[in-house]
Amino acid sequence: MNKLLPILLAVVLSGCGGTSSGTSKSSLEICADSYVELHSFLYNKIELTNDEYGLCGNATDRVRCNMQTRQNVYKSRPLEIKLKDFRYEKDFQQCELNKNKYPETFKSKWK
Repeated sequence: MNKLLPILLAVVLSGCGGTSSGTSKSSLEICADSYVELHSFLYNKIELTNDEYGLCGNATDRVRCNMQTRQNVYKSRPLEIKLKDFRYEKDFQQCELNKNKYPETFKSKWK
């Protein structure tokens, strides 16, 4: 019984402290999301769904939803949805190129 307790404790502790892979973003996605802010002039007409529009607070219409809120809503979308956007796909590809060309820099910057 005394030997079982440390093993059980190690198993429990090894499962703590991380985020589930289903909810954490990859370094590539974090990098690509940064382009949404950097290239805000390209993303200035981000269309929101009715559910997403509710995150704009008390804005009376979709136009009044500020750009920062639009960007945050866009970045919170699942990767599969964002990659359907041509602009986002290009930004994601640029991040892939940077990761392959400068792996240490990319890893340090986008962990």
